[in-house]
This record gives sequence, C-alpha cells and structure tokens, in this order.
Amino acid sequence: MCSVYTSPDALPLAPTRFATTIGSTEAIPEMSSLWELLCYPLMHFTGNDSYAWSADMVSFNGSSMTLLDYLKSVILTQRHFWKFGRLAEQFVLDTWARQEQSQVQIWRSERVQSRLRNYARACGRFIPPGKVFLPQNVPFSYAYMRRFFHDALHISRIRGNAHLFITMTCNPQWAEVRALLGDETVDHKKDSHQAVLARVFVHKRKQLLSRLKQKNYLFDGHLGLDWFVLSTEWQKGDLPHAHIALRLRIDTAICPMATQLDHLRLMDFIISARVPSIHDPHYEQVIAFMQHPQECKGCLREYPPHSDVKRCRFRFPKPECAESRIDSKGFPVYKRGPLDVRVVPHNARMLTEFDCHINTEWTMHSQVLAYLYK
Repeated sequence: MCSVYTSPDALPLAPTRFATTIGSTEAIPEMSSLWELLCYPLMHFTGNDSYAWSADMVSFNGSSMTLLDYLKSVILTQRHFWKFGRLAEQFVLDTWARQEQSQVQIWRSERVQSRLRNYARACGRFIPPGKVFLPQNVPFSYAYMRRFFHDALHISRIRGNAHLFITMTCNPQWAEVRALLGDETVDHKKDSHQAVLARVFVHKRKQLLSRLKQKNYLFDGHLGLDWFVLSTEWQKGDLPHAHIALRLRIDTAICPMATQLDHLRLMDFIISARVPSIHDPHYEQVIAFMQHPQECKGCLREYPPHSDVKRCRFRFPKPECAESRIDSKGFPVYKRGPLDVRVVPHNARMLTEFDCHINTEWTMHSQVLAYLYK
C-alpha cells in the first residue's frame, strides 16, 4: 500500500508527487520505475518489476520506449487488464500525467532553460531571471495558448467576426447523470461523480454543436456554422463549462445583414434577457439557471456614491433599457424591464433542450477570443 502526497517544496513550479509505503519514511519519486508497484499493487501481484516503466526500457524491436508507449503495450498485451475496473482507468490517467510531468521537467531543467534564454536574447527578447519559459508544445503553457489565440484571430480575420459567444455549464442534475448514478446523491466533488459529469458534459457539448449546424435551428435563414472555436474549463466548484465562439452561416436573402439595425433585429430574435411569462416552457429554466444570484458579494458590497469602482465583475444588476442597442465600445445592451435587471442573456430553444446554464451573447468583434484563451 502507498500514500501519495504533493511536495510543498515543488511550489511554485509544478507539484511533485511522491509515494511511500505506509510506515516507511523513504519517498519514491513519481518518475521512479517503482511508482506503479507501490500505487497499483493489484497489477503487480507477483512483485515482479519487469513490467514497470523505467527510462531505459526498450521495445521488442530494440528501440527505446516512452511512457505512453509502455502504457499502450500494457493495454494491448495484457488480456485481463481492464478487469481491474476503475483502478485500470486511474492507471491510464496517472500514466498520462506522468508522461506530461516528465516532459515539463525536461523543459524546466537548467540546461534547456539556458539554451532557451540564449536563443531569446539573440532574437531581441528578454526573459526575467527566475521565470521558467515553456515552449508552445507544452500543453497549457503561455506560448501554447497564444498559438491557439493567434489561430482563432486568423480565422476571424479571414472569415469574419463571430456572431455568438456561448458559455455552457454542466448541470449535475441532468437525467443522464441520474440514470448513470442511480439513487446515489449527486456530489460533483467526488472523483467517481466527476468522471460521470465529464462524460455527460462532453456528450451534451457535441449535441449542442450538432444542433447549431442544423438548418433553421435558431431562425429562418440559419444555414449552419461558418466556423467555431471552443475551450473547456473547470470552475472552482469542479464543474466543467465550455466557451464557444461561432459565426453563423446566414441566408441574406431571407435575413439581410447589411446594417446595424439588421444585426439588432436578429439579436433580439435569438437572444432574450427578460423573465418570460409563467406559461412559457422555459420559464422554470430561466428562474433556475439564468438569474444572477441576489447574494453576489460584488453586488452587495457598499461603495461611496458616484464611485467608478465596479460593483460586480459581471456588471449586475444591469440597467433597464427600452430598446436593444450597441454601446460605444461595441458591446450589446439588451432590452430589459425593471424585473429583468438580473437575467442572464439566453436563447429560449437551447435553454429548453439542454436544461442547464447556457449564456448566449451577441458579439460583433474579436475581443471574445482573448477571453476564450485567457
């Protein structure tokens, strides 16, 4: 048996995990070939470490093997590998994480960082001392996210700016989640429940994109999608949510888009920021998912009169507005009444079909892409 913990000494760099047998003070680093023997004893019940990964492990043809190659060989050659159930799934995820950690450790080594600093200095760039520079092939590094951001900007420049920016958040009470977990109380902070929520959420996200590609889904003259980019994140409450920026393919003969008035007319048809009638089918969803909370700390905080400090980072409560318009910065101001100042903009059809928080915003510029890859 083993215990796994995060070394506080590794911060502010990536957390380093160690394994130690219970009752022992000797720590085994994560990249050791003995890691799997301690963390997955059921898979090595004979005590033989010949199947454990090591840096000098070779394949049958004599070439060296990476950690992911070893993982593939185990899955393909061990007939009864998946009989361990969740333990086998955790093994796959842990091995993938170890592979990513090993690559990051190589890039963070002093030898590689020195070469990168010399190259940056030759190109006229300056890297502050003590700051680790990670290239774009390291997932979720600054350069990695900047590459996706620049690709999205190029698409936007060639094909036109996005029309809609959609934020879809997982609902732990979805019927599919209930069906998979049975009578068990859904707690999204449990590891087993997170796996179920992630799978259902990915299915719902694919379903949403499939719906948006259908003709006449949002309005008459909607021919599908011209392009879309998306990113998926996890909230502080451990629930996944997706940001999607997309440009609609529109039949201009049916729905002209020549003037700003045409844009506003289409925006009002697709998006609503008002509380619907109690008889509307999406009334309960708006009350449950699309209301900014009254107990928001930013809204409740007291500020001096005529202060320029933002009360809430989402700028709620919103001002009343008799007609929709576009402000001086290019952002939409939706039509609202006195009872709608806390309603999040939404599309009634998507809200009814997907039964979750699904914020739909109209956009006419490319600044949303910076938020997408923040």
